[in-house]
Amino acid sequence: MPRDPVPTAPNLLSLADNPKLPALVKKLPHPVLAKLIGVVGVEDAAPLVAMTTPQQMRALFDDVLWENPSPGLPARFSVGEFLRWLEVLNEESVAFTAERLQTLGEQFLAAALGQILDVHGKDAQFGGQAVLDDRADFGDFLVRTLPGYDDHWDTVRTTLSALHQDNPRFLDRVLRRCTPSWTGFVSERPYALARVDEGGDRDIRREQAGFVSAETASAFLAEARVAPLATLVESDGYDPISARYRARQTLGTEDTDPATTTDAPIDDDLLDLLATLSQVEGIARAPQLLAPSGTRTRTIKTALADLERDRPVEFAARMGELVYLSNVLMAGVSSIKLSEAEAPNVALAICNLAAGQGGPLDDPLTKPAGLIRLFRIGWHTLCRVPPLAARRLVDVLRDPVIRERLGTRAWILSEVDVAIADLVNRVDLGEFDDVVESLGIVSLVVEAEASQWLKALIAELPRVPVPADDTEHIDTRTRDIQNADDLALVERFLARLPEQVKS
Repeated sequence: MPRDPVPTAPNLLSLADNPKLPALVKKLPHPVLAKLIGVVGVEDAAPLVAMTTPQQMRALFDDVLWENPSPGLPARFSVGEFLRWLEVLNEESVAFTAERLQTLGEQFLAAALGQILDVHGKDAQFGGQAVLDDRADFGDFLVRTLPGYDDHWDTVRTTLSALHQDNPRFLDRVLRRCTPSWTGFVSERPYALARVDEGGDRDIRREQAGFVSAETASAFLAEARVAPLATLVESDGYDPISARYRARQTLGTEDTDPATTTDAPIDDDLLDLLATLSQVEGIARAPQLLAPSGTRTRTIKTALADLERDRPVEFAARMGELVYLSNVLMAGVSSIKLSEAEAPNVALAICNLAAGQGGPLDDPLTKPAGLIRLFRIGWHTLCRVPPLAARRLVDVLRDPVIRERLGTRAWILSEVDVAIADLVNRVDLGEFDDVVESLGIVSLVVEAEASQWLKALIAELPRVPVPADDTEHIDTRTRDIQNADDLALVERFLARLPEQVKS
């Protein structure tokens, strides 16, 4: 079925005068609202943001004001995006900006402004840097921008003036937390700690909304990797990390925002807009089971289909677990950026790897923590592949017979010895940052097919290469390891690795 055309900015802006648009905006789930703003553009989004509820704006800022340097690393606050949004909101209404910043709280504002402003009490000096014309007087404090933010001073000063006029005590408390020399009670700490606290609170809010922080994801994956297999198999409930996530999410399921309650009917044009936005790629509320027909994740998919038919309540619980596991992979795997379409299939393949072992895992989806329990077992099994491949590679390249075969190229042997010197230890610890470079050197002494296999296996998320359609080309594509047959493929490749060393 062809996808409905994605709405364009002119189409959306043509609806801006519809008196019922605010009622619709207040009902938009956060992913849909974020997509709507993305289509309109931040610079033109102020009228839409003015229609949001405080809770919607909090969720929006938790998303757009934080950036991930790379998958698997903690998110960090983007000062540039914060200043950009200040400019946009001030153009709509300075009073609205001041009101919404207050709803975001002292901690948020201190964490943001503390990275932009140089704040001192009136009895303090500015370190001899007498840029007197740039100082502004707000109550007991003198304020100016830090170096690098001078171009934004007008925006910041306008915002501070609006806050000072509307609620001077609130601004006084914020600026006090931005004062480097100030020390006080634990409840009002300087901005650096406010930034840490705000980041932690954001993680909690996003977990309540179904997201998973990089720290939580990394801890979950690491625990499953190192836990004894017998412990994982015998577990009959949620692990502590998943249980804590579920508890936080339960706290966040109730809609406590009275502004979203309205019985006003919505025009067909607006309903069409909402339906179109909801179909745009990347904002689905739950992952789809997108694996192609055939054997890929067939066992676990068949079990889920049966569960949906026979036990819909338990099926819904398993789908919630799949959302969690997909988010874990997207947040916790740093070497590859999985999309929202790819992550559920990778998670199902890992679950399938465990379910295929049979025995005590028969009918696993009806047990507590069904998919999460399977995933932990499958992830543990999958994480045994890189060390196995690394040890086999090192053993082969240190074999006297192999070294004699390569003896005429002593300089290459020297480079290879350096590359593999600490390879096993790094892989055992789950450290893959330098592995690609090491395997690049190893590729000098092994055939191209073997090099492709080694790069696929000795990785944070090990996979197997897709067989080439012909013998003249090496296919660089890979696919998930999902069952015992795939593990047998790995063992067969490692067994014939000596044959893949160049003469």
